[in-house]
Amino acid sequence: MTQQTALAVSYPTHVSELFEPVKIETFADLVVEHDAQARRMNWLADMVMVESDHDGCDVLHHFAEGNNLDGAEAIARRLFGRERGLKALASSFWRKAMSLTDCYEEMIADDKRKWDEMLKRYEPVTEDYGETVVHPAVPDFTAENIQATFSQLIADRSDSFAKRVDGVFKALSPDHVTNRPQGFGSKLILANLLESGRYSFGRWSDFEYLRDLRRVIGTFMGRGRYDQHKSDLHEICKRARDYNHNSWVWIDGNSWAIKAFHNGNVHVKLHPEMVYRLNMVLASLYPQALAPEALRKPKRSRRKSKAVQLEAEVLSFAAVAFLRDHTKAHETGRGTWRVTSPDWRYRELNKVHRQAYERVMAHLGGVEVRGGWEFDYCPLERLQDVTRSGVVPERQSHQFYPTPPSVAELVAEAAELYEGCSVLEPSAGTGNLIAAAKKAIKGCTFVAVEAAELHAKVLEGRFRRPDCGGSVEVWHEDFLVLDSQALGGPYDRVIMNPPFNEGRAEAHVRHAATMVRLGGRLVAVVPPGLRGLELDGFDVREAHELPSVFDGTSITTHILVAERVA
Repeated sequence: MTQQTALAVSYPTHVSELFEPVKIETFADLVVEHDAQARRMNWLADMVMVESDHDGCDVLHHFAEGNNLDGAEAIARRLFGRERGLKALASSFWRKAMSLTDCYEEMIADDKRKWDEMLKRYEPVTEDYGETVVHPAVPDFTAENIQATFSQLIADRSDSFAKRVDGVFKALSPDHVTNRPQGFGSKLILANLLESGRYSFGRWSDFEYLRDLRRVIGTFMGRGRYDQHKSDLHEICKRARDYNHNSWVWIDGNSWAIKAFHNGNVHVKLHPEMVYRLNMVLASLYPQALAPEALRKPKRSRRKSKAVQLEAEVLSFAAVAFLRDHTKAHETGRGTWRVTSPDWRYRELNKVHRQAYERVMAHLGGVEVRGGWEFDYCPLERLQDVTRSGVVPERQSHQFYPTPPSVAELVAEAAELYEGCSVLEPSAGTGNLIAAAKKAIKGCTFVAVEAAELHAKVLEGRFRRPDCGGSVEVWHEDFLVLDSQALGGPYDRVIMNPPFNEGRAEAHVRHAATMVRLGGRLVAVVPPGLRGLELDGFDVREAHELPSVFDGTSITTHILVAERVA
């Protein structure tokens, strides 16, 4: 998914396309089941509450006397009250019916609260505060009522999207000046969302507004259906409070960040693109209320900005939930880790979600094997990073095409490593070249440089434990801004598979050449355009031609070997 498609969902033109279709016929079996249970309840009530001169329950006093129970008749009259019992039955079936659709998930927090309150009313409630208000009881679970209720709920889902944004805006703490009355700003504060050991803060119903914000942002990012029951947002907030106190934690493709506090408050920082889109939705409800600056589209500069950038490839909520809930890791006993998922759960995933799962595994350095994926390290911590952030480093920005093991072995062979030599791998990705080098020779020292934060963490996890293959020092940096001295060079060997786009391969190779000591060797996988590359002070030759070895490409690559002779 590119950044363009990730933000392609606009309001209100396409918002209706995001919701699952619902057919009233879906509920036919529930009506049959409900009616059968209602008949059994009526039969039981008729048996116990038989009409008599004694106002019902006329035989229960014999059971009460024989079993030394007091008040059995009064208890029975209360327990087997027909009307309230049938309303409770209807309430349970309305919940079942709602679970078959996404209507409840698409309700705004206030409407959810009203719906939940109605399902608890087994008889009408009248309030009189200067004006008489009658709150209806649970409606009977009939085909006619189902048709009327769900037809309206289905039609209201698109409107609920706007109401959900409005509900979040109204839920912002009025006691904090950060929250602006003119529209959404880049920083928001929601009060008393988290529980605390010392205080009674933490209202679960108010936390629903934060979920609503995530649901709306997920819609903007094209992430599919958001299931609150499979959401770890509450755990993310508690982790931010307990382990990242006073620091912003960016989530969901850098679309927003949270900072949580022990007083129960949660602060939110929005990406400018999200601020603009939220205010555009508000403007559809209140055209004259928002200040002009709130509706000003954010400028997109071509220059590299220091501001946090939206990630172009954001995983769907379904893919994240699968990774979090159905992915297990265990040691194989051979020094590797196997990641598996239940076959039936995996088969439930649609093609898009399966591809996302496989892409995550490959990005984290896994190799697909029968029954799962195999890793050189325990990947659980990195999987948690992915599920919290919702992203993996995308190919477009980092040009990540993992080096196939067969190619890595050829590079290690061409490098002619020896015990005790120092080895640098720029743009190391998940470290396949280093892994092949460690396998080929023992006792080398390695330095890996990687710009993508997640891949740098993968490298640290993969090569954390010192072994007889040599130590690995990991740098999370842009290789092109470092010089040989800063990296502890020059090196005996440089092995590399540089990014290819926009002429970056040549820039990376030439920069890496400055880090090779006299008599040292550079071995690089390069595109066809660098086949005849000349480097001052180096004797360059081609070692191998590699047609179509990288997944997702048809390019022919080459392995160049450059000996520093001057």
